[in-house]
Amino acid sequence: MKKLLCLLFISSFQFIYAQSVSKADEKAVLSQLSQMENLFRTQNLLGIAQSYLDNGYLISPNESTTGREQINRYWTSIKNPIDWKLTSFLITDNEKSLFESDVYKSLPNKPPGWEKLNLDLKDTLYQIGRSELKSLWNGKESLSVVNFILIWKKQPDGTFKILADTYAGL
Repeated sequence: MKKLLCLLFISSFQFIYAQSVSKADEKAVLSQLSQMENLFRTQNLLGIAQSYLDNGYLISPNESTTGREQINRYWTSIKNPIDWKLTSFLITDNEKSLFESDVYKSLPNKPPGWEKLNLDLKDTLYQIGRSELKSLWNGKESLSVVNFILIWKKQPDGTFKILADTYAGL
């Protein structure tokens, strides 16, 4: 019985530890995701790029993109966008809880890290999710599915912008 109580205590502590994001901040991030999906559907790819900080990063297993010009180029290179579904699995304000989460541990391919970038991680939120992006490629519908980690930086006006977007295919 003591073991069971101890396990319940530890489990509830981990849940509280990983859920320390305010409801307002969580709502702001989820709203931003929804806005990005809508911008994609209306083919406003520069609008999506504006969700990133001017000194933001896009990091895939094969390359890293940084800065306003490169982020704009990345998004506008998508031709014939159709639909985009962004699913959020976890939002936390603690990098350690991100890596210790069952969600992160269950990802088959981990998105590349950002540790070597020396980012200012003050006032940030970490989000794990999945992106399902549909576009027309060579006359056929193409689906790109990746798991992502976004690092959101809180702005002085209370909104959030993406500091780093790291992703890997399934």
